[in-house]
Amino acid sequence: MAIPTFLEVMLPFVELTADGVEHQLQQTISDLADHFHLTDAERVQLLPSGFQATFTNRVAWASTHLRKAGLLERT
Repeated sequence: MAIPTFLEVMLPFVELTADGVEHQLQQTISDLADHFHLTDAERVQLLPSGFQATFTNRVAWASTHLRKAGLLERT
């Protein structure tokens, strides 16, 4: 499977965090990677800059958009 776009990450992200419990970002990234059945190679694939994992970046962008929409809160 290809690494999902940040748009594809948004709904599972909301569903994962809808329980009202605080979630650590690293655990959320791992849980979402499991949800999308990403391989180990896909989980560590880097952006062209070489500084961040592509999937981590997409989860971060999804988080940013969800916070701006008022659907997610940083604690």
